[in-house]
Amino acid sequence: MADDKYKSPYKLAARAENVEAYRKATGLQSIPIGREYWTLCANQPLTPDSEIIQLQNLGFLTKDQFHGVDWDHDIIKENKREHPQAHWYEGDWIEVIESTEFNPALVYLDSTSFADHKIALNLTVRTMFVCPHGTVLIANAMLNDPRSRKQFSKDKLIDDLRTEVPSIELSKWDTTVRNFQYSSTGRTYMISYVLYKKEN
Repeated sequence: MADDKYKSPYKLAARAENVEAYRKATGLQSIPIGREYWTLCANQPLTPDSEIIQLQNLGFLTKDQFHGVDWDHDIIKENKREHPQAHWYEGDWIEVIESTEFNPALVYLDSTSFADHKIALNLTVRTMFVCPHGTVLIANAMLNDPRSRKQFSKDKLIDDLRTEVPSIELSKWDTTVRNFQYSSTGRTYMISYVLYKKEN
C-alpha cells in the first residue's frame, strides 16, 4: 500500500506546481518525445493520486517516459507489475543515473533531507552534472525538523551550490525559475528548488 504522504493533497498540489515550473522554464507543455521524467518513486499504485497517474492525467507525460528509482525491492517489483510500460530501477539514485542512459527533461528529487543537509546537496550536485541541456531539476528538501524546533534557511541549498559546483557548470543553470514552499503534513515544511539547465 502506498505511503499516505505520497498521496496527500499537499503532494498532489506540489506535483502540479512542478508541472507549472517546468512549463514556465521551458515553454513546453509536456515532456518532449525522446526525453524522460525521473523521480525517487516510492509506491505507484493504480490510483489517480499516484505520481505516475497524476502526471499522465495532466497530459504531462506518457507512461513509457516515466523512470522511477527506489531502494526497496518489493516496491520496484510491485511498480513493474502495476505499470509495465514505465521504467523501474532498484538501487541507489546516484549509482543508477550514472550507470544508465539518462536523458531527462524533468528530474524530481523528492528528498527527505533537511535543506542544509549534505545528503540533499550531494544528490543535487551530482545529478546536475549528468543532466543534459534543457533539463528542469526540482530538488525537494525539508525546511524544519518536525521532531524539534530546528528550522533551516530557505537559501541554504542554493548558497551551497554556488560553492560546491564549479562556475563552468553552474553557469549553464538558471537557479531563479520558481522556488516554492509548502507544508506536507501540517508539521513538516518543504521547499522545492527549481533549477533549469539552459539549452545550448
